[in-house]
Amino acid sequence: MSGRPSSRDVLGPVASPAPPVMALIPEEQLLVDCCRLESDDSTRARVDALLGRNLDWSYVVETAIRHAVAPLLQHGLLATASEEKRRAAVPHAVQTQLDEAYRLSGIRTRRLLRLAGEIAETLADLGISVIGLKEVGLAGDVYGDPA
Repeated sequence: MSGRPSSRDVLGPVASPAPPVMALIPEEQLLVDCCRLESDDSTRARVDALLGRNLDWSYVVETAIRHAVAPLLQHGLLATASEEKRRAAVPHAVQTQLDEAYRLSGIRTRRLLRLAGEIAETLADLGISVIGLKEVGLAGDVYGDPA
């Protein structure tokens, strides 16, 4: 300790630089916007604008599948985009693939909910209380739609 003030003493604490804002390509922005649980007018307008662009639908579908959000993408497209824009922009093969992912997800979720209910009933019959902590237990409350 030399007794001399440090630069921190003179300048005060140095602020960390702000983290960089991640720029999304249009296909990724579409996924983010369509996978929101709730959307506002600006989100719906952005989705309609994105659907007006020449999107790489193979990338959109592959990314949605890789991140296990294809059913949520389909739900978001139905809830967020105008039907006219959606029909004009989403290729038929992509729409068919998203419809199937949505349908299969609904079947899987309903099956899991039924099994969870059966397990809870069996445990209740044995005097064991059950508390649903994640996923299946919260699905209905958070998402509403079983798909």
